[in-house]
Amino acid sequence: MKLWKKIILSALGILLLLSIIYIKEVVFLVSFFSDQISLINKSENLQTAINDTQIPPEIRQQLTIVTKIMAFGDHLGFPETKAYSSYIQLPRDVFLHSLTASKKDSFEEYFWYWPFVGKLPYKGFINKENALQEQAELKKLYYDTDLGESSAMSTLGYLDEPIITTMINKNDPTVLVNTIFHERTHQLFFRQNDITFNENAATMIGAISALNFIKQEFDENSTEYQRQTQRVHDHIIFSQFINEFYQDLTNLYQSPLSSEQKIQQRELIFGEYKEKFKTLKEKQLQHYFLKFDQQEINNAYILSYYRYYGRLFVYYQVYDKFNQDVSKTIQFFNQIATGNEDPETAINTFLAQS
Repeated sequence: MKLWKKIILSALGILLLLSIIYIKEVVFLVSFFSDQISLINKSENLQTAINDTQIPPEIRQQLTIVTKIMAFGDHLGFPETKAYSSYIQLPRDVFLHSLTASKKDSFEEYFWYWPFVGKLPYKGFINKENALQEQAELKKLYYDTDLGESSAMSTLGYLDEPIITTMINKNDPTVLVNTIFHERTHQLFFRQNDITFNENAATMIGAISALNFIKQEFDENSTEYQRQTQRVHDHIIFSQFINEFYQDLTNLYQSPLSSEQKIQQRELIFGEYKEKFKTLKEKQLQHYFLKFDQQEINNAYILSYYRYYGRLFVYYQVYDKFNQDVSKTIQFFNQIATGNEDPETAINTFLAQS
C-alpha cells in the first residue's frame, strides 16, 4: 500500500476513534459549528449592512468603525483575519447560554472535554432548555452551577465570524470595541487547558487595545473614552476583590475540615464578602460589576468571575511595566502563552525584575 494511502487511513481511523470516545461532544460541536456556518451564510457584507436602512441607525453607526477597529488591531500585532467583515441580525436574543459547574466543598470544576481543543470548564448552548436540562443533571450530582449568557464566542480563527447583534450595545460603542479585541486575542493564542489565563489575558488585552483605539477615534474628552477608563479602573478594583474572595475560600477548601464543615463555613465567608462588596460598590466601583451581589453566590458563580477577572490586577501591572505599550504587552502574553513555562510563573518573574 502506498504511503499516502496509509496516512489517510490512519487519520480516518484516529478520527473514527475520537468520534466514538467523544460522541456527545462531537454531536455538540457539529451543532455549534453548523450554527456558526448558518450565521455566516446568512450574513451580509459590512458595507451593505451600513447602507441597509432597515437596520437601526445606532447599530449602523457602530458598524462604520469596525474596519478601523480591525486595522488598528492589525497595527498592534493581532493576526490579520477576514473575521468581522460581515454582519448578521441574530434570530434570537442570546447568542449562547453558558453553563459552568463546581463542587460545593472545593473549586474543583466540572470539565467538558473537546477533541483537539482540550478541556473547558464551561459549555455554551444555543437552546436555553437544553442548558437548563444539563444544569439540572449537574445539580442532581451535587454540583454548584451557574448559567450565564455569552454575547460572542471565538472559533479561534477556524471560521470568519461575523459581527452579530449581541456584540453591540446601541448606547455604548465601547462594548463592541472590547468584544472584537477580546476575541482577536483568542485568535492570537489559546493555551490548551488554561482557561483562566486565556480569558484574563483576553479581557485585559481587549481592554487596553480598546482604550488606545477609543483615544485615537473619539479623543480623550469623549464619553466613550471616559467609559473605557472606568472599565479599566473597575477591572483592577473588582479583580483584587474576586481574587481575595477566591483565595480565602481556597484556604478553607484546602483545610482538614470535613466536607460538611467546609460547606457550612463557606456560608460565613460568602456573607463576609457580600458585606465587603457593598462597601466596594458604594466607594470604589464606578460603573461595572454593580450587580455582582444580586445573584446567588456559590462556587460556580465565583469561578465564572475569577476565570475572566481574577488575575487582571496582576496582568495590568505587566502593561504598566511596558510603559503602557500595547504592542509589547501583546507580544509578551503571546510569547508566554506559547511557551513551556507556566504563564503565572513567567509573569511573576517578569514583574520581579528591576
